[in-house]
Amino acid sequence: MTKCKNITDPSNKRDKDRCYKDVAVVNRNFNICEKVEFISERIECYYAVAAANQDIGLCEKADVIYKDYTVDKERCYSDVAKAKQDETICTKISSDFKRSTCFWGVARVRKDVSLCEKVVYNKNDCYSSILK
Repeated sequence: MTKCKNITDPSNKRDKDRCYKDVAVVNRNFNICEKVEFISERIECYYAVAAANQDIGLCEKADVIYKDYTVDKERCYSDVAKAKQDETICTKISSDFKRSTCFWGVARVRKDVSLCEKVVYNKNDCYSSILK
């Protein structure tokens, strides 16, 4: 984190935020994300830490903390599902498109064409991407 603190040039605020995000992910520490200045980057940090920890509870936490902002909790679920290789998490996603994307992502990670059956959009692309 010292490396991140040493980024003091105001024009490099995004670099500093990315640095803290990287440290948070490596340490799997949700609280380090609080050091990220830009809200959108901070939320991205939470998603990345949730995926690193394979913990959808952190998606929920980010949603509660930033209820006044556009938090894509369903994308966070998808990231965790892929990291955990657990398609059951995809069922928590209400959007057909995002749920399909989640199943497809887990199918690719597991190289499991049977999950393509659960994909509503671009099912054939799902099969093709795995059977390559």
